[in-house]
Amino acid sequence: MYDVLLQEAWLYYIQVQNMTTYQTNPQAEHPVSETVINLLADMFSMVQFVAVVGLMMCLQWETFAHSIHRPLSAPLHNPDTDEMVQQVARHAQRSDTDTDIKLMPDIDIKKNHRDICCLHANILDFYLSNILVAENQHMHPKLPALKENLARVSRDLQGHGCAVKHYSNDHRSMAFRKKLAEMGGGKGIKKAIGEIDILFTYLKDFCVHV
Repeated sequence: MYDVLLQEAWLYYIQVQNMTTYQTNPQAEHPVSETVINLLADMFSMVQFVAVVGLMMCLQWETFAHSIHRPLSAPLHNPDTDEMVQQVARHAQRSDTDTDIKLMPDIDIKKNHRDICCLHANILDFYLSNILVAENQHMHPKLPALKENLARVSRDLQGHGCAVKHYSNDHRSMAFRKKLAEMGGGKGIKKAIGEIDILFTYLKDFCVHV
């Protein structure tokens, strides 16, 4: 946005310079009056002012937006972790034949953000203990490294006050575990790993400082 403002200011500056050159050129067919030159100079000064103010407002907004969306755990906004999540999820999704089943609970995003965050922190804790375990880590070579990052997320969220075990009896968490059990071992694990990108998105979007 501020790039456009600066570009506009520069264009005005070029126009004023051209007009000044034209006016001072004794060979000019229609010399421009000094009044017009001064008017254009004033317009350029105003555009400069607007551009600078616009630039400052944009920078302040970016700083403010960053502060209100600061994650509770650094890996949640780490591009490398995000890329690992996407790769692991896509790898599992390619061999998933139960595309009509969704394990992750449907969430009303208008609810309290902390509630949504801690619910998914509970589901993450279940992933770490029951899904991202040694016997399943052959499913993708980056799964062990991803588990380490997600384990840090879990620790950070609990450190910020998420009572993870409290949400074990939440009906949404219970529904997730029930559907997983109904799918059976291998198919359920594959489905859950294929939905790890959904889990990560909820954690990334709702586990932030507000």
